[in-house]
Amino acid sequence: MNPISYSGADVEIVAYIPLETDKVSNRPRFVRLGTIQTLTLSSTRSIHPVRVLGRSSPIAYNRGARTFAGTLVFATLEEDPFAPVLRPGLVERTAKSKELFFSDQLPPFDILITAANEMGQIARQGIFGITLTNYGTAYSIDDIYVETTYTYVAVAATTLVSTNRQLSAPTTVYTTPFDKMSPAELEANVKRVLDQTKLLNQGTL
Repeated sequence: MNPISYSGADVEIVAYIPLETDKVSNRPRFVRLGTIQTLTLSSTRSIHPVRVLGRSSPIAYNRGARTFAGTLVFATLEEDPFAPVLRPGLVERTAKSKELFFSDQLPPFDILITAANEMGQIARQGIFGITLTNYGTAYSIDDIYVETTYTYVAVAATTLVSTNRQLSAPTTVYTTPFDKMSPAELEANVKRVLDQTKLLNQGTL
């Protein structure tokens, strides 16, 4: 099998934000993050040595808590990338109080990353329970365009999984453009990421 690789031009990212509701189906829907430039993800886990008397080196290591974190960098076109999601909440909240609705008040949301190259190879990765922690932007005479940066923490994430390893998966779901997918199709994609990760951990795939 030939090696498979992907570039940033092969990657599409959609977010499932509970605040955003489809006007037709009245169900939470996915939002395509079309102006995102960079997404980073890192994990760290507390590894503690077990030491005993009479030995300078540890006899074992215990695994503790794991933390997922990363950044989202957007090219700012017309408005903030989360403005369409925040605006309905802003109107609702300001009618009842003076407190403004900001990005760090968004409920936890999920991100689905899909990479598809010109050879027809596809891989997916999921990041779940994302909470935005920091916001930053800069306006400079030296910049040709404006960027908006968010940092986040997440509850869980999967590794990048090739869909070619799931032989029973229908290809029509993955080749349909995101803006033409129904909420049910996009929700099925997230479920497949979780199912594939579970099978990989069990050694079934």
